[in-house]
Amino acid sequence: MNRSPGTNSRELDRDFGSESGYAASLASDQARSLRIKPRKELKLIVGGALFGVVVGHLKGASKNSIF
Repeated sequence: MNRSPGTNSRELDRDFGSESGYAASLASDQARSLRIKPRKELKLIVGGALFGVVVGHLKGASKNSIF
């Protein structure tokens, strides 16, 4: 494993509490789901109020002034 000992220790502590004991496949699935989940709520959502404001400001701007 190319992980630090602390990472392994935390994973075992987190996953060993289940009744069936440690299962690598379940731990992998859980880690994947946590990694995919965004940590912060998105602020610029299509159709949201802020999105409309941003689009309104960008309509009159040229590409050179945006970048």
